[in-house]
Amino acid sequence: MPRAKLYACLGSGNCYKPWLAMKQLGQPFDLHLIDVLSGEQKSDAYLFVNPLGVVPYLEPETGPGIGESNAMLWYLAEGSE
Repeated sequence: MPRAKLYACLGSGNCYKPWLAMKQLGQPFDLHLIDVLSGEQKSDAYLFVNPLGVVPYLEPETGPGIGESNAMLWYLAEGSE
């Protein structure tokens, strides 16, 4: 079963928002920590995943990736109370 992938860095409020929302909603996901201080977000491997090279970045189970934390929250909250 495919799982959502959240690419995030530590210490960022924008990265924490979707991380917390997914935990609170009980949605399974794989967390991939990106070290922005060493420039990992500009590595070829990460740019292959997200050509804009920004974090946070959410790859849902299906559909296109989402690169804005507030858009992620709207997406994640769909159908929740």
